[in-house]
Amino acid sequence: MQSIKWILKDFNKDYKITTFRSTVNFENEYSPDAWDLLILDSTLSHDSITAYLEGIKDKKPGLKTILIVPPIENKEEIIAIIKEKLVQGLVIKPFTAEVLCKYLDKNPGSGP
Repeated sequence: MQSIKWILKDFNKDYKITTFRSTVNFENEYSPDAWDLLILDSTLSHDSITAYLEGIKDKKPGLKTILIVPPIENKEEIIAIIKEKLVQGLVIKPFTAEVLCKYLDKNPGSGP
């Protein structure tokens, strides 16, 4: 998560970043209006990541979601996530700042 915080600080915009160690912690803190962007590491979910993303989409359909997955993730599940348009970005570990920034629709240092 430190690498994501480092990438976002280069945006010349104040982002409120909240880090959760598990999806359970996120669910306990979740408020549909609290965030505009969710960057989710698939390894934090103990259940099916597809079911988890469907639940998030039901609660807040407009929430922009970027999913980070390890290269050994279940390929069938990833294909289903893409087909169902449950995320707006898919990042495979290891990744660079440029890859993540592509999904944020901004270039580092370009301002708000």
